This record gives sequence, C-alpha cells and structure tokens, in this order.
Amino acid sequence: MPQTPDKAAILAKAKAHNWFHAIRLYDDFVTGGPDRTAEKLTVLDTIGLPRDMTGMRVLDIGAWDGFFSFEAERRGAAEVISLDHVAEEATGFPIAAEALQSKVSWRQRNIYHLDPKDIGTFDIVLCLGVIYHLRHILLGLDRVRGVMNQGGLLFVETASIDGHVMRNSGGFGKLADAAPDADQTPLLQLYPGKELGKDPTNFFAPNRAGLDGLLKAAEFSVVNSTALTKAFPSRAFAQARAVSDPETAFYRDRDEAVLSRRKTF
Repeated sequence: MPQTPDKAAILAKAKAHNWFHAIRLYDDFVTGGPDRTAEKLTVLDTIGLPRDMTGMRVLDIGAWDGFFSFEAERRGAAEVISLDHVAEEATGFPIAAEALQSKVSWRQRNIYHLDPKDIGTFDIVLCLGVIYHLRHILLGLDRVRGVMNQGGLLFVETASIDGHVMRNSGGFGKLADAAPDADQTPLLQLYPGKELGKDPTNFFAPNRAGLDGLLKAAEFSVVNSTALTKAFPSRAFAQARAVSDPETAFYRDRDEAVLSRRKTF
C-alpha cells in the first residue's frame, strides 16, 4: 500500500516556499503567488482548452510550480510532462506533486533543445508566459512544433502590446492610441534592456495579430486568439493547431540546412 503523504510536513514546506502559482494543495490550503493563475485558466478555457484530456499526452513548457500541469492531469491526460530550464527543486513543483500525489514528471530542458527523440510527441502543448522571454522566438516555436503530433493543439500566453506599447518617452500607452488601426497589423516590440518591468529577460512582446503571425510562421493554424488589455502588461492568448504546410516547412527547415541549390516557392 502506498504511504499517505504527511500533510503537516508538506504544509510546513509549502508555507516556507516562495510560490509563483496559486495551487490548491488541500481543501483548506492554497499556495500564495503573484501569478494570475485562475484568470489565465479561465481565458484558456474560453479559447478552447479541452475540459476532457482523456488519453492525451501533454507537455507544459515553463511549468515552474506546475499549476497547469496538475490541471491537465486532473482533466484526465494520460501523461503530463512539466518542463522548465531549472531543476525542480528550485520551484514548488515537488511540494505540490507530493501533496497532490501526482504522477506528472519533471524534465529540466531548454525550449531550444526540444527533440522528439528525447521526449516524444504531444497532443497538447502549453507554452504559457514563455515566448516573451526568448531571444529567438521563432526558433523556440519551431522546436515546439517539432514535438507536436499533426493536428495537436498549442496554447500560448504572452505579454503583449495591445494595451501597453512603450512610447519614445519610456512610458506605456494603448497601441490604438499610438498607432490607430494597427491592431490587425502583426507587430512585435523589442525591449533591449529592462524597459518592461525592469526584467532583463523580457525581450519581445507582440500584439495579438503579431502572435497569430508568429504561430503561422512556425507552421501552426490559429484557431482562436484574444488579448486582455486592462492589467499591466496586457496579455495575448492563442490556441493553434499543428498543421502541414510544405512552403512554411521548407523555410523552417532551411534554418538548419546547407542547401545545394536555392529553392523558392
């Protein structure tokens, strides 16, 4: 018989940890954390995150404390892998996994090193709060596409400029005010220093149309996308389906190839 986890010991560790996600470990205890976790889940559900993941293989990139990984498991996923660039001990994941008696597994990997030979392929991939930290966004999305089953669903959430574009003064204002009628134009803003939240790892933020464009360039078909513009910074969300597009695939592959001849479509 498996031993029941020691609730008192787990709570002691949980209360001592600095959490990012708000995770309900017990009926009477939810971890504290600055992330708007519940709000994100509501938006993801609205744009089509499956309520029933029975039989699906799920990858949660940038999982950190693991809220969305555990939610996928709760929704019936056959296997869930939490992936982040740090060791699990640096996060609250092992504490939450013990409390929830979870079977979710942890992989310490960089998004650029995703390889189907290493971790297989997935039906659903969550990439939440990740791409605006990437110096090479399309390379990261290419790697994500490479570990997805044909027709698999990708859910992305990112800081966006729809409600908060940086002006020349360094202040922030609505994109619509800075560039009228630009909301349907695919755009990204670069933060070469610490302009966004004084965080040197915040490199790029797209508008919602820019997020759609990035996904298309990485061989996805956007199913649904939206932007939330009230909180700072604004956020963009998208559901996209892994598709086969020979022309897009060629240019994706060209980044890794030495060509014997130039080929264009």
